[in-house]
Formats: sequence, C-alpha cells, structure tokens
Amino acid sequence: GGAPGAGGAGGAGGAPGAGGGAGMGGAPGVGGAPGAGGLPGMGGAPGAGGLPGMGGAPGAGGAGGDPGGGVPLDALLGAVAEATCEALYRCCDDASVEAWFAPMVFSDRLADLRDRMPPNAPLDADACPALVADIFTIQPLGPWIDAASAGAVTYDGAAAAECLATLAGAACGGPIGEALADGTCFGFGAPLGGDLQRRAFSRSAGVGEPCVGLTDGQGGALFGTCDPSTAFCCTPGDAPDTCAVREPGTPGTCVAASQPGEACTLFPTVQICATGLSCGVDDTCGQAEADTPLALGQPCAAAFELLGECVDSWCDFGGSDRCEPLQPDGAECTFGYACASGACNDGACGAPTFCLGR
Repeated sequence: GGAPGAGGAGGAGGAPGAGGGAGMGGAPGVGGAPGAGGLPGMGGAPGAGGLPGMGGAPGAGGAGGDPGGGVPLDALLGAVAEATCEALYRCCDDASVEAWFAPMVFSDRLADLRDRMPPNAPLDADACPALVADIFTIQPLGPWIDAASAGAVTYDGAAAAECLATLAGAACGGPIGEALADGTCFGFGAPLGGDLQRRAFSRSAGVGEPCVGLTDGQGGALFGTCDPSTAFCCTPGDAPDTCAVREPGTPGTCVAASQPGEACTLFPTVQICATGLSCGVDDTCGQAEADTPLALGQPCAAAFELLGECVDSWCDFGGSDRCEPLQPDGAECTFGYACASGACNDGACGAPTFCLGR
C-alpha cells in the first residue's frame, strides 16, 4: 500500500504504488497504476518524539550546510517552498492549485493547517511559501532535515539543487505536474522505494544502530533512518523482543530486513522486507513484479499483488484484474490511468486540465 499522492491532471491522482504485505509500497505518481497490500494508514497526529542520540559528528550536509556545494541544509525548506509556489503560480489555475493541496487538506497529520489551505481559504503567490514551508516542516521534509542535522542521514545539497532546477525549468502541463509530484525530489508523496528514494538524502544506519521513523510515507515510517536495503527501524512491541508499527518520530533500533526467500510478517512481530521487495502470500520476500510488461487482456493482479505493468492499457485492479483497453474521452472513469488522455475530469475521461498555464 502507499501513501496518498499529490493528485494528478484534473484530479487524476494515482492510486498507491506496488507494495507488499509488509508495507513495501510507495506513494502514487500522477496517474499511476494502483498498488497492492501495505500496512494500515499511518495517519494521526505527528509523533512528538525527538531524534535519539545518534553519536558522532554530523554527516555531510549537517546544520551548517552542504560541504559539496548546492543548497545548504538550513536553506532547503525555504528554497523548496519558494520553488514549489513559483511553479504553482506560474502554471496552475485555481482549480489546479486546489488539486495539488487536496491530499494535504485530507491529511490528519496536517489538520491544524487545514484552514489555511485552498479551497478552505484563499491563497496567493505571496502567502504560498509560508504555508508550504509549514506543511513540509511536518511532512515530508522536516523530519529528514532534523535527521540530517543530527548526523543520522546524509544530505546531498547538489542533488537538492538539481531537483529545484528541474522544477524551475519544467514547462506547464504534463512536465510541471510530474515535477511537482516527483517523490524522489520534493513531491509531497513518498517515492516508491527500491531504487526510487529521496535523492537529497541517503540512509546508512546498519543493524544495531539507533534509528527514528520518518514522516514520509510508509517507507519513511518503517525503515526510518536505517539503510532500507539491509535494515528497518524496529520500535519495541508490547511483547518482549518484538517489533511494532509506531508513529513516525518514535525512536528504535535498526534490525535486519528480510532478503529474498526470507520470512516476512506483521504478527506477532513486524518483520519487513528490504526495500524493493514485496511480501508474498506465502509470507516470504521476493522481487516485486510491478515492472514486468503485460499486454492487453493479460492478468495484472492476483491476491492483491500487482503482477506487472499494463502496456497501452490499464490494470482493472480489484475488478477484472486484467489489462483493459484505455478509455476514450467521454467514458466514465475513476482514475486518470484508465483514460487514453491520462486525465479523469469529474468522472469522465477528457483532456488534461492540470496546470496548463495561468
């Protein structure tokens, strides 16, 4: 299962990315295909726990900035807020701005900011950066910045600068929609995991090292500041020597993540597959099959797991579970990925309307 994404063209936000029973899913892309499985929603008030003592000197990109050049860490939040709002008010009409804020409006974690977000309140280009900075302080960037300042993760200011340059240079329409939603950069929705991670931050904490969950999708909550290819952040369960799912911000210890062929489970203790793997119906970890190309009419899902990616078609996940023909303009739709145009507007396929220009 994945965390909600940042909407899509004409409200055509993607459904969750491919995931496993152990929560290996990620956030949706704009018009992305649906995913399967995943842990229950991690909503609720933000965790109040601080970072555990990580020891040692701050890593690259600590509170003083990024030694390798690029955007200094202490300037990142403001730079991202300014760039995001510049893109929104350069390309997006009021309806598109509302669509971009939609997943934030419905987030319980951001309930205290809800009254400041469109459509609940008017917002102009001058007021936008302060609001986006307040949102991103809670989710997703604030916890990463805190972890980098404490030396728990490594910050790459050059990668951050590249992401900001992509956003600034994106043309209105599809390119700006993709840049705003890019979870590997500064999209509100988390990246899918595996090779897709936040480019400006890297995690290297190994088994036995302290960790803390991050407010950035289920991958952030479960792996926290641990190296997700080898470990996940175990917060103590109710029973001795067990791991549980806690609110992001809860301190824990990195324990070994399961590799291909190894066991994965949620009960009586949480045992997570390494990032990029999925927990199968036999409770063992295996390679995710979501990238396997599938032709029209082929099965695309089984037992709530994606079997691959439909080519020139869409996966009717939870319906026929087969690759179905893309729908023409005017056809009924729920998600944009079912439409040939890539956009579902008010329940009907049609031309994209997201951020085409002001």
